[in-house]
Amino acid sequence: MREIPPLVISRATAAGEAGIEWLAKLDNIISEMEKQWEIAIGQSLFGGSTAFVANASDKQGKRYVLKLEMPDSLGQVDFSMTIKALELVGGNGYVTLFAYDNEKKAALLERLGKPLKETSISISEQITIICSTLQKTWSIPIPYHHAELHNGKEVLSWFSGFIETTWKSVGQPCSKKTIEQAYRFLQSRQANENPENHVLIHGDAHNANILQDLSSDNQFKLIDPDGTFYEKAYDLGVLMREWREEYQHHPLTTGIKRCEKLSLLTGVDQQAIWEWGFLQCVSTGLLLMSFDHKSGRDLLNVAEAWTNRR
Repeated sequence: MREIPPLVISRATAAGEAGIEWLAKLDNIISEMEKQWEIAIGQSLFGGSTAFVANASDKQGKRYVLKLEMPDSLGQVDFSMTIKALELVGGNGYVTLFAYDNEKKAALLERLGKPLKETSISISEQITIICSTLQKTWSIPIPYHHAELHNGKEVLSWFSGFIETTWKSVGQPCSKKTIEQAYRFLQSRQANENPENHVLIHGDAHNANILQDLSSDNQFKLIDPDGTFYEKAYDLGVLMREWREEYQHHPLTTGIKRCEKLSLLTGVDQQAIWEWGFLQCVSTGLLLMSFDHKSGRDLLNVAEAWTNRR
């Protein structure tokens, strides 16, 4: 039997019968992929919770990573959208995809180094690296009507349905004023939507989702894209919610400075970045309240501090 990370086991088990069934079949699926792609599976990799990930190599000694996602209904990852994004980018800023199997939710990927999060690089430089990498992927020419990708309408609909419902279900852990501000910002993003400026965004470009490129010094590549065609500010809003320790003492002033830095690095409108940063703090904070109360509370406190800034 392969070594399966505890987080993966916990996530699958918590999903009930379907997750337990996936775990029971996992060793056979791994063996099937070894035969199908003529690879040998090595050490399991830890860190994620919705997929089995392990090092792999072929008969010529070329090194890969094998990733086996849980079924979409369990892992909350749209495997087909991730694959489409990786195909469109072709290794330019995203991990290179060598092969995939939709039925088994399997992908054979380029082997990368350690996550940016595990390096000694300063927060300021990490932000610069992520923005630089995102700009590579944003530059990929994609028709704005690309039907196979998620779009802005779906993004806005998800946030609209999630925020108030979750706020109520977890006991209203932040003020009604903060929730109302979130919905004003959603309305603003909808009113200011311009599909002609949309690009392939990553969707969750934080410092654990960007790894060292082993083929190039001081370069990094993003993993696990959402496969969404939308405005650049959404990706930068994710960076507004990260490194919460910087917001401990002066969250509003620090948030404004970070927003300015992100705009300066990318040329993206500050107000759009601010609105998505606020929405990310609220939505992620509410999500975390059900299983990581402290982190959820920290993010919601940041959102509360930002509420009065329009």
